[in-house]
Amino acid sequence: MAKIKYIIDHKGYGDIFDLTNTRTGEHTEITRDQAKEYISAANVGHTYFTFRADVQVRSVSQMEVI
Repeated sequence: MAKIKYIIDHKGYGDIFDLTNTRTGEHTEITRDQAKEYISAANVGHTYFTFRADVQVRSVSQMEVI
């Protein structure tokens, strides 16, 4: 079983995510594209996405049409 090394959480607005390194406690903000890289990167087995972050990363970008 892999230990969680990173936690990615969506702030609830925009394309900004919180990235927390569980080993050092370091906390940084990353973009949606950077968060997506964790899905395909070697860290995927060591990364925990909160539900909101997972939905936001996997969702298709949309725009409002008036």
